[in-house]
Amino acid sequence: MPTSTLSQVTFVNVGPLTTTWTAPSACATITPPPYLAQSYQAAAGIPYWTEDCAALLTDDPFNECVPSATKMNEDWASRKDNPLIGNAVYYHSPGTVCPSNWTTVGVAARGDGTSYSLSGIYADPTFTLIQTDSTTTHFVTQSGVEPDIQPAANMFMSAIEPHETAVACCPSGYTARALGLGCFSYIPREWYTATTGCQLIVDNDVYTLIDNTYTYHGRTVTGRFPSIIASTATRHIETETIEPDESSSFIGIVVTPGVTLVNKAQDTGSGTGGGASTAKGQADSTGTPNAAALTKTRGSGLSGLVVMVLGVSTLAGAALMLPL
Repeated sequence: MPTSTLSQVTFVNVGPLTTTWTAPSACATITPPPYLAQSYQAAAGIPYWTEDCAALLTDDPFNECVPSATKMNEDWASRKDNPLIGNAVYYHSPGTVCPSNWTTVGVAARGDGTSYSLSGIYADPTFTLIQTDSTTTHFVTQSGVEPDIQPAANMFMSAIEPHETAVACCPSGYTARALGLGCFSYIPREWYTATTGCQLIVDNDVYTLIDNTYTYHGRTVTGRFPSIIASTATRHIETETIEPDESSSFIGIVVTPGVTLVNKAQDTGSGTGGGASTAKGQADSTGTPNAAALTKTRGSGLSGLVVMVLGVSTLAGAALMLPL
């Protein structure tokens, strides 16, 4: 990985993962916290509301059920109050084997120069959006997409050097996000029992959108980029009531970080056996806590930068489908 920073997103190597990592046995019995996703965003696995308000401000968003949790927590804590706190994408290098009971959900193998062999989340996506109302559910398939803000998976492909391979992993039973770097699974809506939902509010304007042109699977995209304009950020938790007539517009999900491996070898196999691994539920992308996905900026209406780069942002109340 010759590039450590790209478009204000930092790629952080948290160490090697060359043998099959197995989570502690207790992880198999952990029940991840439920989230609500807006129904038309659910296919991207982006949480919109959480019941656990305090978790949004935790200094330790990763637990022992994911590899290198201590290193990621230390790095996360070092970014506290920094507007770039969510702009970290953690990876393992050299990394050759997905954790035990995880599966490979994407491979990006770079050739001599600009040629790539792509599969899974790194391939040109076709995904289904779920739209619901009080009586019906509609499935809308989209392909040839041109995300307004460059997806994290696309950035990661640009960052690897010739003859390197990036491998994305998710726990068994989880689905990779369609455009970003993380994993989610659908759950029954009734598992979310609260009638309220929490989000983080950023009190000061920390980003501004600037024009940005990038290449996405051969298509030149003229989009935007959220550029930092502040040196610090202050946040508070805001709780809102989920009105009964809004309840049907949300779908239940659980989320967990993905694991990204980078290597120059051909071994991209998945581990087998062991207990299923999940995180505390605060993390929704490779090293990016869900506090970011549940963050809004007061005034400008911009979500946290990592949401726009790694997931779905909310801009002036309108959802924008962005990277997996």
